[in-house]
Amino acid sequence: MSVRPAWDFPRGPATCRDLLHVAAEHGVSGATVVAGTGVGVDDLRDPSFLVEAEQELRMIRNLLVELGDRPGLGLEAGRHFSVGSAGVLGFALLSSPTARDATRIAVRYSTLTPAYADLTLEERDDGAVFAYDVSDVPEDVAVFLLERDLAALANVLDLVAGPMLPAVACRIELALDQERRDLVASLFPSSFEVLGAQERTAITLPVGLLELPLPQADPHMAEVCAQQCEALVERRRSRRGIGAQVRSLLLRSPGHMPEMTEVAKELALSGRTLHRRLTDEGTSFRDLRNEVREALA
Repeated sequence: MSVRPAWDFPRGPATCRDLLHVAAEHGVSGATVVAGTGVGVDDLRDPSFLVEAEQELRMIRNLLVELGDRPGLGLEAGRHFSVGSAGVLGFALLSSPTARDATRIAVRYSTLTPAYADLTLEERDDGAVFAYDVSDVPEDVAVFLLERDLAALANVLDLVAGPMLPAVACRIELALDQERRDLVASLFPSSFEVLGAQERTAITLPVGLLELPLPQADPHMAEVCAQQCEALVERRRSRRGIGAQVRSLLLRSPGHMPEMTEVAKELALSGRTLHRRLTDEGTSFRDLRNEVREALA
């Protein structure tokens, strides 16, 4: 049975637009970045447009083919990210009463972040550890994505907790080489200890930090935003019907468009069951395959 990766869910277009910005800064066209994804450059200007994870990963791979996996390229993409890029989640973080509330919101609604890593928060007697697990992320894009996440985190931290940061002594462990470590360290306050060549990527927060009130705390607004985050997650989850899963599998195999029996096997279903469930959603395997073929063409 094939298990869909935890990161395989539809996302907003903000981070894909950031890829286009980075490409333009290096003389690469937007058409080159979106080639083979079934997504047009104009689609990414629509804030309601959703991008499948495999489509975004293809854009990243296209960018890496053109520019190479150079240290700091992911950081360039992440620097474009802001609280506004995160939409309602960004405002939920901004208005959170305490650092603990903001961190829990980020973990709870991680499907609204650009992260492909599995995000966890472990509270201990000696502090709290906010960890990134990239073991399930495709290896060829894992470093780029990790750099992007760290740069985005630095931006969000500055906006959400800016005045507090110079007095905060956090430790950042990076599963990155020394050159990339130095680039990441330049994004964070000097009070942060940044270690490279570690076995994991994690941020250790000192005892008491999570209790500190945030500068722009607004408990009522935070609650409203959290409710909107919940509703948005549900809407995106509802899109993850069987048709979306089939579309995602087809997008992963542009060189060999699999037959219905192959896709059914990947989903641990019989061909008859897959046909019935697609019919219930008002579509068919043939329609989905034609749709993907036309988009890729």
